[in-house]
Parts: sequence; C-alpha cells; structure tokens
Amino acid sequence: MKQPDSRTPAKARPGNGRSRPARGDVDARMLDRIRAAAAIVRIRQEALYDRLAGQFRAHLGDGSGHDRKALESAAAKARADLVAAGAASPQLGERLATFLLRDLDPAATHRHTGEITSPCTLACTRCGATLQLARTATVPPCPRCAMTEFTKNP
Repeated sequence: MKQPDSRTPAKARPGNGRSRPARGDVDARMLDRIRAAAAIVRIRQEALYDRLAGQFRAHLGDGSGHDRKALESAAAKARADLVAAGAASPQLGERLATFLLRDLDPAATHRHTGEITSPCTLACTRCGATLQLARTATVPPCPRCAMTEFTKNP
C-alpha cells in the first residue's frame, strides 16, 4: 500500500518559477477594452432604436389619434423590417420595440439604467437630480447618487 505524500506543495514565491507576473496593467487594459466594446454596443443599439422609430413612423402614417392596437401593429412591422434586414436579432428587435412603445405611452414614466429612451428629461427617484437627454440614449446611472431608477418629466 502506498503511503500518502506528506510533503506540502511549494508556495508560489517570487523567484521559484511558480509565481505569476503582476497583472495590474493587464487588468486596466482589459477593462478599457471591455468599456470600449460596451460603448460600441450601446451606440449601435441607440442607432437601431432611431432606425426602428423611423420605420415605425412610416408604417403608422400621417394620421393622428391612433389607438394602442395601431401603434403595436406599426411597431411589429418596423421590428420585422429591422430583423429581416439583418440589422437586429429577433430578441433585440423585440426589446427595442418594447422601449419604443413605452416611450409613446404617456402613463409609462419610469425608466431604469440600461434602457434606451428617446430625448427627454429624467429625474432621479432618490435624489431628484435631473438628466437632460438631447438625443436617443441609454439611461445612465444618476450622476449624483448612482441610483438606477428615474421618472420621465413631461
């Protein structure tokens, strides 16, 4: 019967060949790459939202006083156009259409960080700080308190 090895494994110390180089600079570079990739995705989704809104307006027509069913039908057609063109996946198209319909609903006043919204003024639900969004944008955290929930001001 073989006896268990009573030796303890060598601890990683500088100079014994088992230590790793310091990775502080690599982690910072990796974070920069992740931030850049996230920014590209965010900008692309904001542009797709604007494209979806344009197609939505084209499908809706010039008439006024549209009911909820007409709005949903126009949003579904615009989403289908975006997906058929290969510009968005079905899931992303659905997500963007949901944001579009929410923006058109005057009763839907709550927004959360990470959602895409049309130009508006948002107020933080915790500290009351306001964010003025001059273009379609992804809702950022509150610059004052880092809260992630806002109300849309008329």
